[in-house]
Amino acid sequence: PRGVGASTPTIDCLTDGEWEVERGDLDVDPSPAGVAQTEDENRQYAQRCTDRIGADVLANVGTRDAARDLDVLRAALGDAKLTYLGFSYGTRLGSTYAEDFPQNVRALVLDGALDPSQSTIDRSVAQAAGFQQAFDAFAAECAKQGNCPLGRDPSKATAAFQALSRPLVDRPLAVGDRTLTYPDAITGVTQALYVSSAWPALAQGISALAKGDGTILLLLADLYLDRHADGSYGNAIEAFDVISCVDEERTTAPAAIADGAAREQAAAPYCDSGRGVVAARD
Repeated sequence: PRGVGASTPTIDCLTDGEWEVERGDLDVDPSPAGVAQTEDENRQYAQRCTDRIGADVLANVGTRDAARDLDVLRAALGDAKLTYLGFSYGTRLGSTYAEDFPQNVRALVLDGALDPSQSTIDRSVAQAAGFQQAFDAFAAECAKQGNCPLGRDPSKATAAFQALSRPLVDRPLAVGDRTLTYPDAITGVTQALYVSSAWPALAQGISALAKGDGTILLLLADLYLDRHADGSYGNAIEAFDVISCVDEERTTAPAAIADGAAREQAAAPYCDSGRGVVAARD
């Protein structure tokens, strides 16, 4: 899609060094000063995207733009109608294509399709609940093993993980010349929750964390954040941020943001830092 991967111009908002700084930023302070700091950082991020990519490019990388490109590809291949399989974000692209070009659709298979009746906030809350459901399923499977780092009672697994992860807010773990921060630990766990085949690595990572070793969780976070072995970063996260910004509803009312953040935290307590809800505007 436009701006993604090898497409040019590329959506690339942060340098590799800036990415490392970004990963060390906790954003867990719910005080007015903490919220203001987070919002200022979000504005800086948006400004970097604008300065380095251009507002004209950013305004034209939404899913409806990609759907039009997809129809060009269909025509170029000589297909009278599109046969499409979409996973994850691909479900949004497929459903958008069907809205814009219904006459050109032969068949769509959408795995994890978006609910068109949901608001942006409701969808984020639903996704958070889905990750917690996956965490609970992982914990139940892990509990069957004698050495599960979260214990043998799945109902206590979230609290057990919180006890291991929350100290990272104040004391990140050294991993060679890098560190495992609290956000990286949450990102690493979340990365492994996508597929059950990654659960053994997740169990090893949490076991290592309990022993003061953040290596595995940091590697899982690197995978999610598109960090390569040489320390360089791809642009997958930045592209997703920008495309979502074009696609999603804009929420600016402080009360709505606070309510959504609270609901999301309640839906996925394994991600709860214990510091309160940070109701910052994106």
